[in-house]
Amino acid sequence: NEDLAGHYLTEKYPGKRVFSGRAHNVPLEVLGSLGLLGFFVWGAWVSWITIRFLRVGRAARKGSLPAWAKSLGMSWGFLCAWLVFQFNGLTQVNLWEGKVLHQVMWCVSWAVLATLSLRPSKD
Repeated sequence: NEDLAGHYLTEKYPGKRVFSGRAHNVPLEVLGSLGLLGFFVWGAWVSWITIRFLRVGRAARKGSLPAWAKSLGMSWGFLCAWLVFQFNGLTQVNLWEGKVLHQVMWCVSWAVLATLSLRPSKD
């Protein structure tokens, strides 16, 4: 709807300059579309998922991942891919695209499932 939004805004505010694009930065896009509260919720979600990926990586190193997670090859690669995805988000809005969000949610759900199935550590 980006093309239509430009026409709508120029009709609504005649004679004024309007911006109808998007920020090429996920944090700015989140701030602009969801506000400060949404930005903090998004930041908390990103942090929570990062912690999940860290736990999966540690469990893989200790050998305490469930068999199904080992068969998926879950290890530090999930965390690295997540961090690169976040870094890429500084120059491109990658989170709102349907195909990307679908793949992110699959990886996030596998990581959350793996952390919920971890055997309790003896540390």
